[in-house]
Amino acid sequence: MKQNKALHCDKLFIRELRKNLGKKTNLKKAYISDIKEDVHRYMNEHPDADLNSLYEFFGEPEKLATEFLSRNDFSDLKKKAMKYTVWRSVAIGVIILFIISAIAVYPHLKMIGGTIVVTDDFSSQETPLE
Repeated sequence: MKQNKALHCDKLFIRELRKNLGKKTNLKKAYISDIKEDVHRYMNEHPDADLNSLYEFFGEPEKLATEFLSRNDFSDLKKKAMKYTVWRSVAIGVIILFIISAIAVYPHLKMIGGTIVVTDDFSSQETPLE
């Protein structure tokens, strides 16, 4: 039960932080990922922690969001944010490749004729379509 409470506190804290950061960007995703790792580490070290404990240790989500938005140096997060861009590009490429392959193969599948007929003795034979 305590672990469920901890998971709920984690998610609630991160959800509030996301809401305060506003529009999603790769830099914000990288920042949230870092904070999420820190929160999980904290919760593992302090299994009885609740949401107020997270606020005391990390600060209010509004304050974290304000600090993030007023940062001048994003170099550490830019490297991590690039990872999201690369993975998104790879995923889009794979989807496009799949769609092109499906379009190219579909006409050939339509030309393959025949049906399978199952008889009482459970043997099958192929018969051409008319």
